[in-house]
Amino acid sequence: MAGTGAPEVDVDVIIVGAGISGIGAATRLVTEMPSKSFVLVDARQSIGGTWDLFRYPGIRSDSDLITYGYEYKPWTDKQAIAPGAAILNYLREAITEYDLQAHLRLGRKVINAAWSSADARWTVSMLNAETGAVETLTARWIFSATGYFDHAEGYRPTFEGEDSFAGQIIHPQHWPEDLDYTGKRVVIIGSGATAVTMLPAMTDKAAHVTMLQRSPSYVVPLPSQDLVFNVLRRFLPTRQAFRGARRANIARIAAIVGLSQRYPNKVRQVIRWVNKAGLPKGFDVDTHFNPSYNPWEERMCVSPDGDLFKAIKAGKASVVTDRIKRFTAEGVELESGQVLPADVIITATGMKLLPFGAIDAGVDGRPIDWSDTVAYKSFMLSGVPNFAYAFGYTNNSWTLKVDLVTEHWCRLLAHMEQQRQDTVVPTLEDPQMPRRPFIDDLSSSYVRRGIEAFPHQGESGPWTAAMHYPTDVERLQKAAVEHDALVFGHAVARTPVAT
Repeated sequence: MAGTGAPEVDVDVIIVGAGISGIGAATRLVTEMPSKSFVLVDARQSIGGTWDLFRYPGIRSDSDLITYGYEYKPWTDKQAIAPGAAILNYLREAITEYDLQAHLRLGRKVINAAWSSADARWTVSMLNAETGAVETLTARWIFSATGYFDHAEGYRPTFEGEDSFAGQIIHPQHWPEDLDYTGKRVVIIGSGATAVTMLPAMTDKAAHVTMLQRSPSYVVPLPSQDLVFNVLRRFLPTRQAFRGARRANIARIAAIVGLSQRYPNKVRQVIRWVNKAGLPKGFDVDTHFNPSYNPWEERMCVSPDGDLFKAIKAGKASVVTDRIKRFTAEGVELESGQVLPADVIITATGMKLLPFGAIDAGVDGRPIDWSDTVAYKSFMLSGVPNFAYAFGYTNNSWTLKVDLVTEHWCRLLAHMEQQRQDTVVPTLEDPQMPRRPFIDDLSSSYVRRGIEAFPHQGESGPWTAAMHYPTDVERLQKAAVEHDALVFGHAVARTPVAT
């Protein structure tokens, strides 16, 4: 680390990805380890990650911003389930407040990272999007904040007869900014968060919007404003009100997930009752809002203020549950024989998983196969030195975990600096330890399609990728950074320290 006598490097840390996770890691470094030099790089020409990439109508978080925002930067907008533009503004504020502008290297796609044990450093190659040149820098640490899906393309199945369709076919990940759907008939293929978000947002201009789903998802109406926060802030300073609301929301989500896992049939009945109350009389709830799986075996979809149900009740939107036979010139023909007329078809068919931005990485000349590694405390990988990453919760707000990980990581950096150590690598005591998929609590199609390319997890101890906030509080926030599974060391080529 800095001052240890190890060979010089360009920066102490390169953070890959300037979305909510990468900016979270950068702000932690600024506040907790201000002596560390770092750069924050992103393949895109702008910050924001997901919130800059997706431009489709209604783009928003399905988590409340009281918990999705950083614990140390209160979310102050009245809308807790917030649109993407507001989240992007929040991230831009963080860039300004923590003076991160000078650290940004945008338009740089990391394509290769090579670790040298002799020098205790990474050599990172980046493609400059503007010039086409490959740039290199050296760093003592890599912090991967690339998320878990492919930003270049989403999952897009091919449908029979697509070439015959007379209208436009659009994937939400590549939304054309000049699309005018005023007065047009829109069919959205999908039943996940994207489809549930887009349907009500498009009804203001479209003649009619139909959500065509092969199978239903759970959709839960929630208030877009956070009542607890908005009440508390009347009597308390904003920061205290934020902390109180945050604790309440963490407990609420944990209770819902816990009840869903313990009493799935009861929770299913409650959700059905709520859905039925929000839909037109006689609506076929059991066909269109009755998933085949139990609550929280896949993420639940949120409908702020019941906007999806209101759109259906107003006759502006509809839901069809069927399988696609083919596209026709006029729209979509279903296996039941029904034809859905359409001018615009949106394939909200999901995303492709991609580990660590598809970086080609190696340790001392040996390529890293990410799927051969095992997660250590959900933020490092077995056999990979000086490499940390952020991967948030699948059953709660993503950033809750990012906050815990970045805090623990900064404590690890401080410990290594104090002990004058250059390297740390999680090491499996038993390489034959039984392994499970990195995500094993969701049965979603997009998870099943791509999870095998990701690291695995073990069955106990620090080798689990916990999706349980209280567990992570204990092992990341409260536990010491030293652990029997961590091997600390020095650069082989280290220059002796002057005395």
